[in-house]
This record gives sequence, C-alpha cells and structure tokens, in this order.
Amino acid sequence: MVEVQEAQYIDDTRPKVAKNREILYVPHLKVIELLSLNYKQAAADILWLRMIQYFATHLLYDKKYEWMDLFVEQAIALDPRFYKVYLWAAGSLLYGQQINNQNIMKSNMIYQKALRYFPNDYEIPYRLGMNYYSELKARNPEEKKNFQNIGLSYFERAANSPHAQPDIFQLIRGIAKTMGREEVLLYYLFDELLAEKDPIRKEALASRIAELQSKLENSGELQQMMEKAKIEEEKRKSDMPYLNSLIYEMISQQELD
Repeated sequence: MVEVQEAQYIDDTRPKVAKNREILYVPHLKVIELLSLNYKQAAADILWLRMIQYFATHLLYDKKYEWMDLFVEQAIALDPRFYKVYLWAAGSLLYGQQINNQNIMKSNMIYQKALRYFPNDYEIPYRLGMNYYSELKARNPEEKKNFQNIGLSYFERAANSPHAQPDIFQLIRGIAKTMGREEVLLYYLFDELLAEKDPIRKEALASRIAELQSKLENSGELQQMMEKAKIEEEKRKSDMPYLNSLIYEMISQQELD
C-alpha cells in the first residue's frame, strides 16, 4: 500500500454553489523516490509544478498554504541544487500572504538553506539583507539595531560575491552612514577609491576618506575600532578559523537574535 498523507480543506470563501472540498494526497518522500525510479531531479521538477498550482489556487481564495512547507522540503530534498525553487518558495511564502515576522523568518530559513549550496550567490544574501533590514518588525530599538546589523552583514556578503551588482556598494554606504557604522563606510569608501578611474571622483573620495579618518581619530573611535577588530579577529581564529571575518561577524550577530 502506498503511504500517503491526506490533507482536507473546505473552501468557505467561494459561493455556496461553487463550494468544493480540496483533498490533497501527498506521498512520502521515499515513495516519490521509488516511483520516480530515482530520477530525483525530474521528480523535483514535477513537484515544483504542483507547488505553483497549489500556491496559485490558494492565493486567489484564502492565502493559506498549510502544505507548502512540506512541498518545499520535498523538492529541496530531491534536488538540493534546484536554485529557482529556493527563490520562488521564499518569495511566495513571504509576499503571498500577510507579511509578519513569522512568515519573514520562514522565508529567511529557505534562503539560508540555499546558501549552503550556493555560497557565492549574489541574489540570496541580498534578499536576506532586505528581509532583515527592511521587513522584520522589531519590538524595541535594540532588536531593530540587531536586525539592521544582520541585514547589513548579508548585504556585505552579497557585495563580496563574484556577480555583485554595482548598486549594492552604494546601498551599503548609505545604510552604514544611516546606522553610524563608520568603520563599514570607511571600508567601502576605500574599496570604491581603489576601483575608481575618474581622477575628479578619486580626489573627492580621497577627501571624504581623510575627513572620516580625521573625525574617527579625533574622537578616539578609530583606536577603539582597531582594538575591537583585533579582539574579534583573535576570537574568530580561536572559535572558527575556517570562516572569514565577514561570515563570522554575521553568524555572531545571528546568535544574538
């Protein structure tokens, strides 16, 4: 006997004459693997089509996707490198229903799974940055600052990807300035200076860097930043020497969440 999980749903949002009972038969993952003769990528493709149909049906009527999580888990298990499923599922679960912290974190979990298989991708950390920096609602200023710092770390990861878009650097500088993260602003101004070819623009950047450095030195912040960076680097080498500084900082901030 084929093992299945049965889901029943009565759509009360339709007119009475059109009211239908939705019955979904969701095979166990091992059953899908068996029936697909181990053509797992093909099975994942079919499951993705089913997800789209299921999502579209509920998007039009009740915006409830009780079985969506399971569909996504199965598709990813069948083909962990199915890039489009990660992006589509995380976006659909977030914007296809009420945007609240619970749904945002569901979306984040899918993106974070994707990063395991696509560590050098640009789009995934960029979307995570948007979710943390713009979408999550904080209960207090401290939590808001923490969300924003995590978002900034993801934006920095996106900026360090091989296919980073030029606009991301301007975004990071703007966020760093807004948040008062002058050490991040200084880093990206230096980065832009090295890449800039226009002599007039280079001169303006050099002037801005000198102004920012002078401000930090006069306030004693530059020395504090250097000491803090030294302590954090020593801790990283002790705890997780296999991670670079950017990823270690991002993980540390998430643990504080």
